[in-house]
Amino acid sequence: MNKHYGSHRGRHQKSSLRLFGVSLVLLCFSSVSMACELPESLSGRQLLLRIYGLVSATNPFAESVLEVTFSETTYVLKDLKTGQGYEGQYRYRRFEKDLAQLTGLEKVGKSKMQYTETYVCETNKTGYYIFSVKQEGIGPKVRQNTGRYIFQQ
Repeated sequence: MNKHYGSHRGRHQKSSLRLFGVSLVLLCFSSVSMACELPESLSGRQLLLRIYGLVSATNPFAESVLEVTFSETTYVLKDLKTGQGYEGQYRYRRFEKDLAQLTGLEKVGKSKMQYTETYVCETNKTGYYIFSVKQEGIGPKVRQNTGRYIFQQ
């Protein structure tokens, strides 16, 4: 067997395997992104948020389920565990079909809480979110929670 032919064939096989691997990865990502779509607007929608984690000073709503009802620029939030309600203003942006972010401003007593919720869909009605908050006058200054969401409407 020709020494050069064998090394060329080995390079061709490696190149084919790399191309197959890249194609497989692209196929996986395209099927995930086509599998779900977040809404373009939250106005008139209702959302359930399940918060993961252990209750602590940095995660006071852990293991809670929150029901959020949205209008054009405001929302009403109700903690289904305690019945306590909150109101705030928000802005919602969808970056991709499967990725969006809500920026909110909520009054908590005399303090204001500014936060973001980043949504990644799993289906058209469900997915995961990351809640990040910056608070004035309430400790700790920055905290994050994760959880699941379900769109009811």
